[in-house]
Amino acid sequence: MNEHALVMFGAQSDDELKGEPLERLVAMEDARMVTSIIKATLAGTCKAPVQVTVRTMAGDTFPVRMTACDAGAAGIRLVLATLEQPRDTRSRLRASEGRYRQLFNQMPIALMRIDAFGTLSIFEKPRREGVRDLSTYLDAHPYEVERALDLVRIAEANDYAESLFGTGEPRSMLTSVRAYWEARPDTFRRMLCARYSGRRFIVEKTVVCGLSGQRVPVFLSQAFPPRSQPQGNSLLGMIDISAQIEAEAELQRMRARLADSTRASVTSELAASIAHEVSQPLSSIVVNGGTALRWLDKSPPDLERAISRLKSVIAHAERAIDVVNGLRDLSSGVSIEHVPLDLNDLVAGALTLVEDEAKAKGIELQAELSRPLPTVEGIHVQLTQVIVNILMNAIQAIDQGNVERRAVHVQTSPAMDGNVEVRIVDTGPGISEDRHSRIFDSFFTTKQSGIGMGLAICRSIVESHGGSIGVGRAISGGAQLTVRLPAIVVGENASPSQLK
Repeated sequence: MNEHALVMFGAQSDDELKGEPLERLVAMEDARMVTSIIKATLAGTCKAPVQVTVRTMAGDTFPVRMTACDAGAAGIRLVLATLEQPRDTRSRLRASEGRYRQLFNQMPIALMRIDAFGTLSIFEKPRREGVRDLSTYLDAHPYEVERALDLVRIAEANDYAESLFGTGEPRSMLTSVRAYWEARPDTFRRMLCARYSGRRFIVEKTVVCGLSGQRVPVFLSQAFPPRSQPQGNSLLGMIDISAQIEAEAELQRMRARLADSTRASVTSELAASIAHEVSQPLSSIVVNGGTALRWLDKSPPDLERAISRLKSVIAHAERAIDVVNGLRDLSSGVSIEHVPLDLNDLVAGALTLVEDEAKAKGIELQAELSRPLPTVEGIHVQLTQVIVNILMNAIQAIDQGNVERRAVHVQTSPAMDGNVEVRIVDTGPGISEDRHSRIFDSFFTTKQSGIGMGLAICRSIVESHGGSIGVGRAISGGAQLTVRLPAIVVGENASPSQLK
């Protein structure tokens, strides 16, 4: 195609038209007429010129007269002549340019056309020397980047770009690019290297400086002309991401505040856990210690009873130490080994720990321990803590409920699904159904002086052992709490998976 054809179809280079099907360039209703011209030429006859409508690359249509001739080895040459006067053609071109400029200026992103002259001046010497890697060349010649910052210029900028980076004066941005890359000259250098290597575009997130001193975070995209058009200008587009950056910063601040709040909540919950778990054995120590002193003050002293009470003091003190050590290990992330446990022995030990408290309040403790009972695996002190907490809750509920029958019944049994169950049933006033779903929440309590951590801790411990804990209403009208723990197989034939 010749230069006139490029102008007629509004193409910037040969590459834009090469390979385009004729049906893309000729109106559909005239396709058959063009086909007849080509067939006639192939047959060696010459057909008179016909009027057809052609379509530009931008989609505009206009009439032309078309004929064809045999070009020998080159194939068939189509010859087109415009029917408009030159002034009409200029008018059409001006209208097309006006539409482009209107679109360019109204785009809600910053658009800039970069003059190719400065870039090509920088590339001239390394290309002559056969340099393939411009980045390495610039490392050895850093002054070339400085020179490029002054030579590369903005040839055109749309209204949005002027509002972001300009001074407010018309065409204020049509200067060298040095001022814009003051904060990020590395981005400018990568843009140079991308064009030199023949890439079609470059995309990255960076910061661009405005002529009034402002710094704008942007998402940048620069498109380069094809290799067939080395003299072509490049188009640079930028999207202001200041709002996005601020939103991300606010999100980080919110996350930090949430983390602080979570740490405060965890600290509060841990402190409440320690207070709850240690208060029970300490109260028992005080009661048993006072009772032991009274037996020793008798004349003669009742040593046997005093010794019994002092043994109870030691047992509760050891339990308090175990609780504190367990909470300390839990908070520090120390992993405690799970070992096979006999749940019946564990329940019997827990009953012993609350026996004095139950007797003092006139409450009968009843145990129905199923034997043989499958083995469970866990941490002895933590599971003892669960049973003791539930037993103490039952004792306190009966004592505050003013009920006639005062008893707590504990039963262990294997379940059909491979779990082991511990059911603790009291004769207290029970727990209303509307509170069943909240009874295990932290800081939820039905007691006037409670802090609501006991059952929350119980659930946490049981679930960490792979089990579950539930609440219901007993036939007696009191509360029934059921702890379910997975059974394991212990023996010579046990597989590793069964011991975990």
